[in-house]
Amino acid sequence: MRQQYPYLKNLTFLKEFDKLKIKEQFVKVNVLSFKEEEVIAEIQGSILSGNISIDGSSALRRTANISILVKDDKYSEQDVKKLLTINKKIELLVGFTNTTDQYKDYPILWFSQGVYVIISKNITHSNQSGTSISLTLHDKMALLNGECGGTFPASIVFHEIEDIDENGDIQITSPTIYQIIQELVNHFGGEQLGKIIISDIDSKIKKVMKWMGATPLYLYQELREDGTNYSSFSTDYNELIERQEQGHGIIKEFFYGQDIGYVLTDFIYPGELIGNAGETIVTILDQIKNTLGNYEYFYDIDGNFRFQEIKNYLNTSYATSLINEINANDYLVDYTNGKSVYAFDDANIIQSYSNSPQYQQIKNDFLVWGKRTTVDGRDVPIRYHLAIDNKPAIGNEYKVFFFVDPDDGITKAKKPLEFNSKSDLPSKGEVGVYYYAIDTGVIYKWAADVQDYENTPYVIETIKTTDYRTELYMAGVASEPFGLNSNYYYIELKNEWPKLYDMRN
Repeated sequence: MRQQYPYLKNLTFLKEFDKLKIKEQFVKVNVLSFKEEEVIAEIQGSILSGNISIDGSSALRRTANISILVKDDKYSEQDVKKLLTINKKIELLVGFTNTTDQYKDYPILWFSQGVYVIISKNITHSNQSGTSISLTLHDKMALLNGECGGTFPASIVFHEIEDIDENGDIQITSPTIYQIIQELVNHFGGEQLGKIIISDIDSKIKKVMKWMGATPLYLYQELREDGTNYSSFSTDYNELIERQEQGHGIIKEFFYGQDIGYVLTDFIYPGELIGNAGETIVTILDQIKNTLGNYEYFYDIDGNFRFQEIKNYLNTSYATSLINEINANDYLVDYTNGKSVYAFDDANIIQSYSNSPQYQQIKNDFLVWGKRTTVDGRDVPIRYHLAIDNKPAIGNEYKVFFFVDPDDGITKAKKPLEFNSKSDLPSKGEVGVYYYAIDTGVIYKWAADVQDYENTPYVIETIKTTDYRTELYMAGVASEPFGLNSNYYYIELKNEWPKLYDMRN
């Protein structure tokens, strides 16, 4: 029996242990019996090198390559060669020296990394260091995909079962998809029934029924003697009229080809499912998976075969309970109340970082985005163009008006074209350009639909710049209606500076 470690259920202890900066690492290989997967021997040593790869999109989830060093006083070279043979099942565990004051009965804390099948091995012996073992491992899917088993010796039909009854007649039945998967992995893959976990596949499904009669089918309500209603079907229109006169009502009328309901039937494979000689078990599993749609199959870390619908974690009971807790004042879900072990809200998961600035790429022109904290504790956003060619002189005055941009709701400045009077305005104005008549103090805009000028509610204001960024912004505003080339910085200040700075005050 493979050992179950109590500390694996102590989430608080595991998190604290994970924060330890210095750990001495070991590896242990539990050699398992092929059928029952009982531990028959263990090989423990120090890790020389290795890696474990996990691919969540593949049926072969876990692969590993490890090199371990074992001492000769524990295992001889011959012992290792006898225990580690091709196709042997093993459990791989990684351990760390227990330097905490908890679980003192476990000087090394072991963590299972999965159940594997040995694909290849290399054993090197040295009188000085000991025995070095290099293993290439694949999880138990190797027993189903043809690497170490799972190949059909002959053509096999899976969508039908032939039985001979007591009269000697051949009876053909169709197994359910659940039964097919179980038979594939158990009979042809040699997996124990207790380690085959098939979920999200019902044995019964709803089969839609259609009305194929020449006359319509009527669904109506009848009244029982106790006053309750029940539904009945009829194709006799005269009978239906008679029942209507008695107070019974028609619920629905069905015509040829229309759906009239469903019946429960076995969930069987819709078509032929045949494994040819030389094909593998995963070939048939792939056909079933592709037919069902959003499904997957794999071996989990405990060596259990799983066939299940791919989880999206949206329609789970946990998500539903969280949604039910949301109210108008608490729209965001609070995950900090003991619902997670790792919140990823600190820097503990960072193992290393580096900074390699490329100075040759600096062109004396760069931007900084972010936020800063003011002296009174408020966080305000910043967006600085840190390098400019010439810092402009401030104190210039600009005659502009302010308006609320309907696209983003931000108050911005605009410069109108100035004229002595309205009669001096061009005979035809430009859409989007504003015109200011000095004698009336009115700002006009050209209305293309009526081909005339119309008044606007805007008022001219004189702004004297006190900040060089406002000076750059206003210079761009002043050049815009003339179609002149505005300064390079205005393009970036146009939408951002009004958010950060009140140019009126």
